[in-house]
Amino acid sequence: MNLRFTDIIDNQFNFEDVGSRPNVYFYSNNRIPIKKWFNTELSFYYLGDNDEGLYKRKSSWNVTMGISKNFLDNALKCQVIWNDIFHSVRAAGDYSIGETDIYFARKWNTNFIRFSMAYSFGKLTKNKFQNKAIGIQENDRAR
Repeated sequence: MNLRFTDIIDNQFNFEDVGSRPNVYFYSNNRIPIKKWFNTELSFYYLGDNDEGLYKRKSSWNVTMGISKNFLDNALKCQVIWNDIFHSVRAAGDYSIGETDIYFARKWNTNFIRFSMAYSFGKLTKNKFQNKAIGIQENDRAR
């Protein structure tokens, strides 16, 4: 969870100052194993109403859900992700420049379903790196 306060001071252009107030941001990402069958993932964020000095932005939120399963001794990972389930991500708000009031309410194309597969080759879990002390003679000269 995050609480932010931004105050913008700018009088170069003819923007109308709308003031500032605290902005709330909440994010949660959870992975829940369903026995040994598969994992479910649920991600959520909420960005509250925001007055940023020039812009007044309306709240926005997003829910993403996924299912993943590992195969072949965890070498192959298959995953299905459904992003922005409720097609709720948007940019909406208003601002004023001189005598012109601008209102915007855009829906972004973030609603999609993705299927992915990732395969790990070799023995990446075993580390064969050995530390070699290089320059011992040079380091010992200082002593």
